[in-house]
Amino acid sequence: MNSRVGRRLTTSQYFVYKRPIAWTLLCATALWGGYAYRSMPERQDPLIQIRSGVVVTRYPGASAAEVEQELTRKVEKKLAENPAVEHVRSVSREGLSVVYVDLYEDVKNAERAWQDLDNKLAAMTNLPTVGGNPLRPLLDKDFGDTVAVMLTISSPPVSDFEIERRAEVIARRLGEIRAGRPAGSRDRRMSSVLVHPTSFDAGLVERLGRKALEALAEKGLASDGQYVRMMGAAAIDFQLAPGVDPDRLRRDFQHWQEQTLGASLTSYPDVWPPAVVESLDELAEEMKRRCQAEPGGAARYSYEELHRYADVIQDRLRQSPKVGKIEQLGVVDQAVYLYTSGRRLGAAGIDIHAVRERVAQRNTDLPGGTFELPQQNLTVKPSGKLAETADLQDIVIDVRDGYPVYLRDLVEVVRGYEDPPRTLNFRTVKSGAKRKLDVGQAFQPDRVQVSQAFQPDAECTGLCQAGKPDLQSAFPTDSTAGEQLWTTR
Repeated sequence: MNSRVGRRLTTSQYFVYKRPIAWTLLCATALWGGYAYRSMPERQDPLIQIRSGVVVTRYPGASAAEVEQELTRKVEKKLAENPAVEHVRSVSREGLSVVYVDLYEDVKNAERAWQDLDNKLAAMTNLPTVGGNPLRPLLDKDFGDTVAVMLTISSPPVSDFEIERRAEVIARRLGEIRAGRPAGSRDRRMSSVLVHPTSFDAGLVERLGRKALEALAEKGLASDGQYVRMMGAAAIDFQLAPGVDPDRLRRDFQHWQEQTLGASLTSYPDVWPPAVVESLDELAEEMKRRCQAEPGGAARYSYEELHRYADVIQDRLRQSPKVGKIEQLGVVDQAVYLYTSGRRLGAAGIDIHAVRERVAQRNTDLPGGTFELPQQNLTVKPSGKLAETADLQDIVIDVRDGYPVYLRDLVEVVRGYEDPPRTLNFRTVKSGAKRKLDVGQAFQPDRVQVSQAFQPDAECTGLCQAGKPDLQSAFPTDSTAGEQLWTTR
């Protein structure tokens, strides 16, 4: 024993003879390892601080040399003013400037550096102007975002049952119209049917339908034309002129659609393709054929309904503390189009530029000043801001002989969608391609928490079932979220 005390113990000997200390360190190491294992992040994609960004600026109508001299170099100089910037490189193309910026690897707070660069770009006053508006560089620093879950919302094609029920109602109404015509005008009649959303301007559809009847009458193809207005649908019914073949009328009517309507109505995504039939018994089959001829079939729900429903899901997902970021992809924005003709403006003696300037002057939000009273100050808020399509139609463009000339007297105001859309997604299924709206989420928590939050019995699935049951296929229900939903952008 004394010999062991006099010499130095090895590590193994020390823990053999000092058992209380050995057991204490072993228990502490086991507890520390268990704690580290439970708190270890389980992200599929680790959270990495991004130190690379891109500044994109559009300069319409400028050549590559003009973009380089007038825009790109100024942006590069402004970015180089930040001491955290290491490299700046750029690409100048016709109408587009792309500047890449890299920060130093030792930058601790990259978010503060990106905010400073964004403020510097927003304060630039020496950039070119287009249409009186200065160019605005856009800084994109979100290269590190990855999609943890992607939920796809797509509209199913309109069912044969719905087409048959609509055709039944329309055929019944057209049958009543034909029965009410004189005896000599009941034979050789044809009808063109158009189904549209109730939100679509029914007055525009009626004006276009009456123009179609006038065009057919001028060509000597039809007579005794009648316009029939219904809820969510419209039709024109007419009698074929003697010696006119139905196939020839269909060809001429299709030509009139392409030449006159163009993209104003026939390519409106929420409008069913028009069906032209002679016998009302064939209306259902013809409507089915035209709807099925569309890519993926005519959609049952409009883009507006899909967007509104995606907003409801997005608001519900934001309530979860496990969700870090939500982004909608494939959204088609709404727009208001003004359709007119040179003949119409020439008859009124008004130039198209005057119409544009008058509309731009009206759609402004200027302060009205304040009234200073002894006890209080009242702020004056001017009225007349454009809020609906009707407000746009009521704009006074000019005054002729004491009478106002309204915008609705010169143009056709149509509410539609952005054409061409910036982003439009399709997904392929057995029945064809369907328009879809992607809702992508980038989550900050770990993978297991996200998977548990998106189990089939989650609140978002219940919301889908309570809203539109036929959109339920947008959410996976046959496997766990961890197996089904993990994708990358």
